Amino acid sequence: MHIGKKIWFFLCLFAFITSGCDTEPSTGLHLYDWQRTAGPYKLNIHLWSMTITPEGHIYIGLSNEGSIVSTIYRSTDNGETWQPTGMSNNRTIHALAAKPGFVFAGASYGSTGVFRTSNGGLNWTPVGLFNSGVLSLMIAPNGDVYAGTETEGIHRSTDNGASWQQVHPAGTICSFTHHPNGDLFAGTHGDILRSTDGGDSWFTAANLPAIEVPSMLVDHSGNIFAGTIWGGVFISTDAGVTWNRTNDAQTGNNVWALGINSANTIFAGHYPDFVDNLEISGIFQSTNQGNSWMSINSNFNPALVNIIAVNSSDHIFAATLDIGVYRSTDGGSSWHESLGFYPIGEPNQTVSHVAIDSDGRIFAASPSDRVFSPSVFSVSVDNGHTWRTSYSTFDSLVDVAINNNNDIFLLSSNQLFRSSDHAFSWQVLQNGLALAYNAKKLRILTSQNLLLLADTILYASSDNGNSWNARPTQLHASLNDLVFDSDGNLYLATATGIYHSTDQAASWQLIDSWQSGLVKLLVIDQDDRLYAVNDHNVIYRANSKKTGWTDITNGINGFGIYCLQPVNGVLAAGTSAGIFVYNEEADFWDESNLGLVNRTALSMTVYDGQLVAGTAAGVFYGNRLRFSKLP
Repeated sequence: MHIGKKIWFFLCLFAFITSGCDTEPSTGLHLYDWQRTAGPYKLNIHLWSMTITPEGHIYIGLSNEGSIVSTIYRSTDNGETWQPTGMSNNRTIHALAAKPGFVFAGASYGSTGVFRTSNGGLNWTPVGLFNSGVLSLMIAPNGDVYAGTETEGIHRSTDNGASWQQVHPAGTICSFTHHPNGDLFAGTHGDILRSTDGGDSWFTAANLPAIEVPSMLVDHSGNIFAGTIWGGVFISTDAGVTWNRTNDAQTGNNVWALGINSANTIFAGHYPDFVDNLEISGIFQSTNQGNSWMSINSNFNPALVNIIAVNSSDHIFAATLDIGVYRSTDGGSSWHESLGFYPIGEPNQTVSHVAIDSDGRIFAASPSDRVFSPSVFSVSVDNGHTWRTSYSTFDSLVDVAINNNNDIFLLSSNQLFRSSDHAFSWQVLQNGLALAYNAKKLRILTSQNLLLLADTILYASSDNGNSWNARPTQLHASLNDLVFDSDGNLYLATATGIYHSTDQAASWQLIDSWQSGLVKLLVIDQDDRLYAVNDHNVIYRANSKKTGWTDITNGINGFGIYCLQPVNGVLAAGTSAGIFVYNEEADFWDESNLGLVNRTALSMTVYDGQLVAGTAAGVFYGNRLRFSKLP
């Protein structure tokens, strides 16, 4: 027995040391070995241009951001897989165009010029305009190549890029198209230029009420369409003489991309901004020359679509700003991510909120890390091995919640969204809500009853979020968090203390024993014990009658406290220094960071007894390690 005890001691000691903990574990202590999932994925670059060659090979141009091998990738299998070409990784490729035997690329934003390949992208040769940022390229019907620049107008090459001639002296040229009658058109910052002499000279054909014309095309009837920023979609039915806005209320004001298939269906890619309706996003189609438009976002992430290309088989490819490439092989009825494109990105990104529904689907929300780029919402149905992006046009995400029917709610600071189909489509819920970038928390009491905190106002819904009523709390203080116990009693964290309601938020009473100032976080464990975190990151536990509080911060003093999560009879804390488990017997927080590659733990949830954490490096599963005292 004496030898057995020694063996047990060394085994326990070895496991304890490898766990990365700093204190002696005690009976029942639950520590975690963390396993990283494969996401959610972070593309971390912009997709700026796309072209399809006569043989069906797809080229896509990227910005020179992130960890990428090249800024031009190619697919030879209809978007199933992508390979880097020989283009270097220090150029932003804003334009691509293809003709038999050649592909041309235009570089801009600090890395300028036109490049050409004749060997499938193995090598790219600089062929001109070395001091000009190139924003657009077009192959004219006679094979001439046109380049639109940032400030130096239009240039033309009649010898596949060997030489160039400036044919329009000034202006920013964003897009091109050509008409069956031989006329050429160019979109600028609000104007449309026209050439009736084969590109030798250009004149202003229209001045549109828009700030930019990033896309143009001509349909099979000769109608010309122009997608604009802040102007919607315009059409000319008389070869460019007059222009009128289409009935494009469905597509919104910002249409960056246009495409067309063999059936003369027009596709428009929308790019919402902060003054646009964020519910309008994704891809829209018109089968009647722009008289009406219909959303075709089934299985498609309503993202910032800035490129649309259609191949000879009428397969549609849509590139989003920084989420990836989507493909439809049925005219836009359904969409699928071109997952082979993802290896050019980064494998994980910050997850500020993680939630899991009753079927085990993981939902992860990632905040924006760049200006004018929205947050991203990702879904995994295979324990984190693969991820799809669900929604990307909300900003300032503040909460995620799932009810018993697996309805998912996303709360941004100014809007509430709901999905009832596992995050494939979303509905904006705004009846009765007046959110002015002040929303903070969403709590689900039952499958139909919800509470929403917005600054000093408490909103209540009894119909699953379809309608809301404001319930004045009379507290005149910022509302920061809300929890409820097994009896339905509510606890409200405010800037001035903690309040208690026993009548479903009809009235509130101050818990007089709280003397520690602003409360930023509340949690109730499985035994209905209440915990509170103040603005100084001190954790307190209330006694059973809520008449006294005990400071239980020992072991994580000085760390930022982001979340608390009861799990398997203990309490876990997500902090700026990782994840810690509270050892109640020792009154100490034990470090539990084995396997975490980034120790900023922002969110946690529990599924089937397993702790799941959202961190600054993606989603992690916690595999529980148990230690016991020596006999």
